[in-house]
Amino acid sequence: MPLAPGETLAGPWQIQQLVSDHTYLLFSAVDTKKSLEGRLVVVKATNHGKSLSPEQARALKRNLSRQLTCLSLRHYYLPEPLDYVTVDDEPVLVYTYSPGISLLKHVCDQGPFSPAIALHIIRQIADFLHFLHDEGWLFLGINPAHFVWKEGTFRVVGFGNLLPFDRR
Repeated sequence: MPLAPGETLAGPWQIQQLVSDHTYLLFSAVDTKKSLEGRLVVVKATNHGKSLSPEQARALKRNLSRQLTCLSLRHYYLPEPLDYVTVDDEPVLVYTYSPGISLLKHVCDQGPFSPAIALHIIRQIADFLHFLHDEGWLFLGINPAHFVWKEGTFRVVGFGNLLPFDRR
């Protein structure tokens, strides 16, 4: 997939740099629309540089579509979806950037949270999980690297492992 720094994706999204090269490619980008110029966004695309089987590639595409559906639910702890486009027949998701430090990095750099703050974070995560379950989604990404923390609030940034389920 030819996404690279300096390129403009689907009009307003200008790629700045590759941030992560794991299951998905994550790029930081800026919004170039006049009214929102300079707003930071995330561009997420499937990573086919990892020599995937056709089944794995289909699963990644399906999961990216699920992520868009999840983001469209509009919860306080989720980034806002901005665009869903295709580049060379591959899905690309664009959503708002969530500033902060990952819970994993915070603990590695500064040690564990105090019990009161840890409980505060756990309550927020439980609120988020309850919301998803009410909407028929199971979140399998409980991992400190998937959450960022800033000024007493967390945001979900790693939401790749979602499964729909029937609540009946």
